[in-house]
Amino acid sequence: MKKHALTVFLLPLVFLLNAQPVLVSDFNPGGADGMNEFNFQAHYLGDRMIFPAISADAGEEPAVLEDGEMRLLKDINPGTADSAPRDFITFNGRLYFVADDGQNGSSIWSTDGTEEGTVLAIALNGAPGARAEGLTATEAYGLFFTYGGTLYRSPDGSDVEEVLSDVNFEEIYGKGSANYALYGDGIAFLRKANTTTLELYAFNGVLVKLGQDLETSFTARAYGLGEVAGGLVFARQGSLSQPELNATFAYNAAQDTIVEMPIGKIDRFLNLDNQRRIGFIDNTNTFYALTADPLEAAALVAGVDPGLSGSAPIEHAVAVGKTVFHADSPGSFSEFVAITGGTGASTTGLLTTSSQPFLSNMIAFDKYVFFAAGTQNGFDAEIYYVDTETSSAHSIYAYPDNTGTYKSVQPVGVQNGRLYFASAVDGAVGRELYSIETGIAGLSASSSVAAPDDVRFEFLGSEFVVRAAESRPVRVSVYDAAGRLLRTYPTRTNVAEPAVPVSGLLFYQVEGEGWRLVGKGVRP
Repeated sequence: MKKHALTVFLLPLVFLLNAQPVLVSDFNPGGADGMNEFNFQAHYLGDRMIFPAISADAGEEPAVLEDGEMRLLKDINPGTADSAPRDFITFNGRLYFVADDGQNGSSIWSTDGTEEGTVLAIALNGAPGARAEGLTATEAYGLFFTYGGTLYRSPDGSDVEEVLSDVNFEEIYGKGSANYALYGDGIAFLRKANTTTLELYAFNGVLVKLGQDLETSFTARAYGLGEVAGGLVFARQGSLSQPELNATFAYNAAQDTIVEMPIGKIDRFLNLDNQRRIGFIDNTNTFYALTADPLEAAALVAGVDPGLSGSAPIEHAVAVGKTVFHADSPGSFSEFVAITGGTGASTTGLLTTSSQPFLSNMIAFDKYVFFAAGTQNGFDAEIYYVDTETSSAHSIYAYPDNTGTYKSVQPVGVQNGRLYFASAVDGAVGRELYSIETGIAGLSASSSVAAPDDVRFEFLGSEFVVRAAESRPVRVSVYDAAGRLLRTYPTRTNVAEPAVPVSGLLFYQVEGEGWRLVGKGVRP
């Protein structure tokens, strides 16, 4: 195999001398944790950040951060019992998530970012112990999730219809992926029809089986499903006694057939875009870019090793069509971070930390990716950001003393130019939410960056178009006069989209690569 060497650029680190971490709130007073180290990621609803938090009075419940102030959103499971909110997803201008109120079991809730607007959307009073899994939203066909071994769809976020039985949406821990994915305007998923048959389905208005059935077994697992140019890719892993089941597959939509890829089994998957998916093979220490054409599998970099066991996902994040990812050299004690645009030529090193093993999670905001290194076992933690446009890495803050504890810094989200992160550095307050100035000009959920001169809005009655001289990918967010997010969706310039069916004054925010344009329109 030809090895693609990485060129490592040791960039000058920009230390922001005035940047210091600030405790946002001792949400769970004293040494008790206010943030769950395994369930802490923020989700955006307009300018609000919503995430799980823990308090002595309410247990683990959704919290909200607005204008830098953190508060309990709602005590869904009254008293000290946890509602354990998870699987947050935006749909129809609201944030949907799975929670347990102590009466309806694992059910679907939604919020507009206020306590009174946080309500039970879909009650699932099924078998004891049954959990709603894999909550996924599509603009065209609504919400999808599995519950008690059945796939359900909610077209409007309240009514529910059964799609197919014997389906379980699974997040495969360690593989960084699942057996379901967005596909076209709908979803695709893998189904083990019985102990020997693996099926691939899609729902794009109607339920359709894709390609041919594949062999499986009681212990075999399918994972890594993702949309790519021309179809889908996924992997199958057998038991130690069934290595012949280990394989990576491509579904070719034009031919409606599933073909085994010659590269072998992808062990862990990383996201890039809906044209390519990144896969890592442990026994060759190689990252690949994948499409639905098995012959197009391209080695991005070889001779690297994230240094993790097979049960740990590879830390990565996607921003502006590029993936920032963890890719060490074998046996390295430091951490090596790289970036790729999906080709060998676009794959390059960002930085090698100096004696700082243990990376945090990575999060993306705008064109930036944030992470920390040296986050446990007595090392000095340091917080970084990557500018994916310039493929450069910068330091925000380096702790002067060792941070000691496990997962000492975990980025949560960005609001009004500040990075928010969970930290357990101070044992006197436990794991709580902190913030720090990033030093990045204009980094704010509500900031406006000048759009290209040729970009403009055009309202056509029941349709809305972002006009430009050339086709560009953009994301449109629509707000009402009260600032509530009504809809957000990806599209392209010069493509007519249905206008949001809400009367009155509406504000449209269009985001491109490094720019934003805000305008208003009135719908009768």
